[in-house]
Amino acid sequence: MIKIKTFSRALKALGFAAVVAVAGTAASCNDDEVGFSPSSIIYQDYLAQVTTSGCDTQNPEVTISAYAALRNTNASGTILPLAKGSSLTANTIDMLNIADNNYNYGAVLPKGSVSARFIFKKSDVQTYTNRIEFKDCPEMQLENLGGKIVNGKEYTITGADLMDSQQTVQIVLYTTTGETQYPAMMLGGSNSFRFINVPAGTYQLSASVTVEQRLQEADNNAGGKIAVSRVYLYSNPVTVEE
Repeated sequence: MIKIKTFSRALKALGFAAVVAVAGTAASCNDDEVGFSPSSIIYQDYLAQVTTSGCDTQNPEVTISAYAALRNTNASGTILPLAKGSSLTANTIDMLNIADNNYNYGAVLPKGSVSARFIFKKSDVQTYTNRIEFKDCPEMQLENLGGKIVNGKEYTITGADLMDSQQTVQIVLYTTTGETQYPAMMLGGSNSFRFINVPAGTYQLSASVTVEQRLQEADNNAGGKIAVSRVYLYSNPVTVEE
């Protein structure tokens, strides 16, 4: 059994893969599972993610994960399981089937990993290798909020650059259940953010910065994407004042 640490509520709030503990078969096609056909053109979608849980505490916990989705033809195509004889690894680790709307394979990478290399063996004569460096995604910090957020007030971001078109920053307040999320408005000119019209109450806070790159090796003209993300999960609740 391989356990993938999950912070599903926060990841859902950020729009990322919400991965639960996984136990099962490595990323290869099962006999009772219908994978892609030999003629399928596969759009490869990869994400390497560094998650820091308790980033506002003295003992944060870092988890490094890799996710993959194999889509039919293009970015909006149906997610497909591997075909018989095909395989998928991240840093030589077999990726496992996961239950998620965005990705269908996942793996936990060793702590200290500095890059993620995905190898998709489509057939005996077709193999695609794509790699991304974690250093390509900046580390990010938010202004010390002091446990309180005021609607309309600006708070600064350091590390990430909102004016960099290759970087996508998301900051989200969410309820304990994760069912209700309030994304912050990004203010590129001042490299800051603010929340608007968040009801008074107590919330959890998450932040992320993501850098997306083109694949080095694509399946014909299907294309694809590979991204690296840093996700920050705050342990201490935040009180919103109207």
